[in-house]
Amino acid sequence: MRIHLFLFALFISVSATGQEDTGSGGISKKGEYNPEFVKLFEDSLVLRVFTIQKINSLLINDSTGNNQLTLKPNENTNLGFGFNYRWLGLNVAFNFPFINNDNDTYGSSNSFNFLLYAYPRKFGVNIFFQRIQGYYVENLSTYNKSWDQNAFYKRPDIKTGAVGGSFFYIFNYKKYSYRSVFVQNEVQLKSAGSFFLGANISSIGISGDSSIVPESAKHNFDSSTHILKSNYLELGIQGGYTANIIFLKHLFLNFTLTPGFSLQGGTINTEDPRYNDKDKQGISPSFRASFALGYNKDKWYLALNSAISSLSLGKSLTYQYGRVLLVFAYRLRPPKFAQNLIPKSPF
Repeated sequence: MRIHLFLFALFISVSATGQEDTGSGGISKKGEYNPEFVKLFEDSLVLRVFTIQKINSLLINDSTGNNQLTLKPNENTNLGFGFNYRWLGLNVAFNFPFINNDNDTYGSSNSFNFLLYAYPRKFGVNIFFQRIQGYYVENLSTYNKSWDQNAFYKRPDIKTGAVGGSFFYIFNYKKYSYRSVFVQNEVQLKSAGSFFLGANISSIGISGDSSIVPESAKHNFDSSTHILKSNYLELGIQGGYTANIIFLKHLFLNFTLTPGFSLQGGTINTEDPRYNDKDKQGISPSFRASFALGYNKDKWYLALNSAISSLSLGKSLTYQYGRVLLVFAYRLRPPKFAQNLIPKSPF
């Protein structure tokens, strides 16, 4: 039975005391933004509907770099609904079986995703949890010539899990609006960009009932990659550049590039105990890129955005994850009960 519940985001944006009305339905601390570049709608009720396609891949490389095995879960397209008002927001997305009916081909994957984030104007905080069980090997026929190249080798026993958080500070927060793309309670009026710097911590685990490298492909991969169970702890620094490019008044293009590196520790257990922890590495590189193209006006927002991240786990594994998201959002005056129920500040 397939289970896919995706709790996408709980939004918290704390407004400070000493606020002023912007005259555009929004509230923000005086001096925190440049009204020639950013228009705020923090006191509007934002309703949204979206579709989301998650991306996850586990890449296994041999020591020569010539061989690479690709494991993927059976990802689904999910339909979601959400809102945000003042400092509170929530998005929830669900799998619909009639849209995703390919278990016979790729096998069944059970997953749970949760993301909690806070995006005040100057910085951002993300806390996440993800668990997936059930993968398939995309390219086994490359290493097993007798395997049907149109079939996929299913591994319902393989599990991956990740939990962690990140923080980043936006240097040009007065002119650049991160929230205009990702929360929809602001509008970027003129093109602007910003460097940002942050830190992250995460724990990632991988396990299977047998080696994550199938028996018929083992001769192409080092014994140190015949992993039964592994856990990795990451403590890193990340930074980069992000920009909103505005054209034809309301159209925007957003891009964010985030290189980084982490100190990495953990344990790796292999089929042959002699190779336990042989694949460990002390420093792990990472990279994230995201892009968005959309239309952002006072009343409504429509955009397609995508993101992909790549993280090295040990010397031989690469974990790639991301998403493709299509969002429609509409801003309106909140009803009286919402104004009374949700204060301007949670504190």
